[in-house]
Amino acid sequence: MRTSSGPFNLLTIVECKDYARNVTVAAVDALDSVARDVKASKAVLVSRKGFSKGARQKAARLGIELMRADSVSSIGEVAFDIPIHVTEYTADDIRSSFSCVIYGGPDAPVLLSHTNSQIWEAGIPEMIRQEVRRLAQAETMHAGLMHFTRQDLDPPITIRNGRGDEAPIDGLTIRFAITERHFRGSLSDLGTATYLHDVAAGSTTTILDAEQVTLDYRQVFAEFTTGPEPGTEAQLDLTVTRLPDLDVVNAMPGTFRFEPVGDESAWPSGRPTPFEVPFTFRRDQD
Repeated sequence: MRTSSGPFNLLTIVECKDYARNVTVAAVDALDSVARDVKASKAVLVSRKGFSKGARQKAARLGIELMRADSVSSIGEVAFDIPIHVTEYTADDIRSSFSCVIYGGPDAPVLLSHTNSQIWEAGIPEMIRQEVRRLAQAETMHAGLMHFTRQDLDPPITIRNGRGDEAPIDGLTIRFAITERHFRGSLSDLGTATYLHDVAAGSTTTILDAEQVTLDYRQVFAEFTTGPEPGTEAQLDLTVTRLPDLDVVNAMPGTFRFEPVGDESAWPSGRPTPFEVPFTFRRDQD
């Protein structure tokens, strides 16, 4: 593993031994030789079982770090467990609306005359994902109704009819409801963690598979209606944001506003005043 610290480039090498017996001094010597060959800044030797007395003494002299790895299944060998609290936010009941201005003259094809018009909204699902992620990262997520509006959409989202006439949407509002749920359990409930014990320092580092946690917590943790009571906070707080299937965003209500263009000669019967028509359009299935 290569890292940098200021002007220094650091190389750490890690060797893992999945033996049913203690790792001996020979493995320490071999790793030291490799570390010298590649000019490593640090060498770490990991064992599932442990290390012989000679290996521990030799590693201390050579500056090699020894770690013993335990899975959470061997929790009985570990003197502690870690309480976990998961706050889950789910964005659902997604609704969207739009506004669209069509400019044209008497002979212009007007989408309002076609009831089979459709909205070309391939970018809307990703737009919703980005907004929900932004809320989560800004730690402004909360239960309740939320909405956001986009103007000057880029790439543009268009309305089109069965004849191929198109007009861009100039304003899009997405509304959705956020529900909040709480789950509590402990690391031993998950069975997906690894404990790394620093043999020399006597300390323990816990490695948690966060992806596996998001898959398992609903099955193994208890659900509560609220977060932890004061004084009972978990040692590990996780926030999970879930989105529904966003590939289909149907039945978008909207408003078309028709704006006449051209001088008076273009309108022998008189220039009409702008008018608005409410419409609902469904997602293009192409």
